[in-house]
Amino acid sequence: MVQNNFYDEFPPEIDNLRDRAQELAKKRGDCFERSQQAFKSGDKAKAKELSDEGKKYDKEMDECNEKAARLIFKLNNTDKNLPIHEIDLHGLFVEESKKFVEERIKVCKQKNVDALIIIVGRGNHSIDKIPKIKPAIEELVKSNNLESRINEPNPGCITLLFKKGAKVPEYGNKPAAASKEAQRNTPKTQNNDKVSNVTSRSAEASSKSSSGGCIIC
Repeated sequence: MVQNNFYDEFPPEIDNLRDRAQELAKKRGDCFERSQQAFKSGDKAKAKELSDEGKKYDKEMDECNEKAARLIFKLNNTDKNLPIHEIDLHGLFVEESKKFVEERIKVCKQKNVDALIIIVGRGNHSIDKIPKIKPAIEELVKSNNLESRINEPNPGCITLLFKKGAKVPEYGNKPAAASKEAQRNTPKTQNNDKVSNVTSRSAEASSKSSSGGCIIC
C-alpha cells in the first residue's frame, strides 16, 4: 500500500494500481540490472532474456499507471462536473498531466473556448515541497507559444488565453466563448470572497526510477 497517501477519498482501486506499478518498476529495474551484468559476463542470451522480461514489466507498469491516471482524472474532473475551461491535475504524474493538458487544449480550441484554467497545485505535498507539475506545464505552454497567466485566478493555477483580449475566468463560470451580445446582457458581479482554495490532495511522490513518474500537488 502506498504510504503518505493524501488522497484518502480515492477508491482502493487507484491505490492498488499505483502500488502494482511500483512493484513492477522494481522488478523492471532488477531485470535490467541483471541483464547488464549478464551482458558484461559474456552471457548475451541471458542478457536478452532478462532485458525482454524487464520490457514486459515496463509495459505492464505503464498500463497500471495509465488506468490509475484515468480514474484520478475522472474523479477530479468529470465526477465533479468541472466546466470545459477548467482542468484539475492533482494526484497525477508529470507526464500524465502534460498529456491531459494537451488533450484539453485541443478540445478548447475545437469548441472555441477563450481560456483554460489549469489547476496545478502549489507543490505542498511534493517530497521537497517544490512544485513538479507547474514548471512542466509552464514549459509546455511556452513550447506551444500560448499566452498564459501564472497564479490566476488563484495561486496554484495557470490560465491559458487562446484569443486576443481574452480574460481570466473565475471558477465555475461558463466558458469564455460567449458572444459579445451575451456578455453585454449578463450583469457583472463581484465575488468579494474570492474563490476558495483548491482542496489539497496528493499521492506519494515517487521518482521515475521507482514508479515511472513524479507526482505533484
